[in-house]
Amino acid sequence: MDGKVEFGVYLPSAGTGVGTVDRAKLYEELGFHTVWTPDLIDPGVLECMTLSAAVATATTRIRIGIGVINLMYRSPALLLRSLASLDQLSNGRLSVGIGVGVAHQFEAYGLEAAPYAQRIEELGEILEVLPEHLTKESLDYQGKHVRFSAVQPRPLGIQAPRPPVLIGGGSRRMLKLAARHADLWEIGKWQSYRERDDETKLSVVKRKRQELNAICAETGRDPASIQTVCDFWFTMAETREQATLAAERVRNWSSLYELHGGTPDDIQRDLEAYVAGGVDHVILSFLNLARGDTPRLFDRVVAPAFRK
Repeated sequence: MDGKVEFGVYLPSAGTGVGTVDRAKLYEELGFHTVWTPDLIDPGVLECMTLSAAVATATTRIRIGIGVINLMYRSPALLLRSLASLDQLSNGRLSVGIGVGVAHQFEAYGLEAAPYAQRIEELGEILEVLPEHLTKESLDYQGKHVRFSAVQPRPLGIQAPRPPVLIGGGSRRMLKLAARHADLWEIGKWQSYRERDDETKLSVVKRKRQELNAICAETGRDPASIQTVCDFWFTMAETREQATLAAERVRNWSSLYELHGGTPDDIQRDLEAYVAGGVDHVILSFLNLARGDTPRLFDRVVAPAFRK
């Protein structure tokens, strides 16, 4: 296995807000790199900006990632002001994941999704203006969709010129945006980019990463300056019997995610394949959290193999 990998953790909402923040505190205690909050308006899910602010004030070291922001939920002015505020509240620990959203994320709340091409254009303008909004005392910007006139953006951000940006998506237009703006790239809805029904997620990620590298070469961007991020949904238990039972309980999630399951040795082998395939940052999703027992088991048994 070549090189190290960063382990982030996906932060789903617990039964209460306090319980959710306690999970983030556990992940910091265990030494994970980033805690990622989802931008979803699904039942039972805490709103990502609010949750990130709570996590920022309850922790001191772990990075706080939002992944990924649905561009269309907020006006550009509110989005940029929120990101500056979060960078301040976290004392420069914010990472910004952003994408253009998918249709089902709009329909339930009666939101009208702009055409895909328009969302791509608007995202490009927001990424272009983001560093200026976080560093300048006064700002004028006239884009096709984003327009600011004599705006005073204070509070400014802590990280200059901006927090690390993760761009989520695998279309060629999104890959072009990633080549221009991203520090991190994630495939997004990977099933959409399969060349055959049995193609694995890692295979899709590797192929799309090669496409991103080619675009970087065309534009003069060093591809090594962009990390590959991949989420990893899994169950894990110490014994084979416990592991089988844990995997069975989440089997109905398999239509949405590529699920991994097994003992710590099984999970380590799967993660080693991800690292060998060029993944730099894995966002772990503990599907059998077991009051923190599974993250503690991961930290004790699996993580040491990747710290060498």
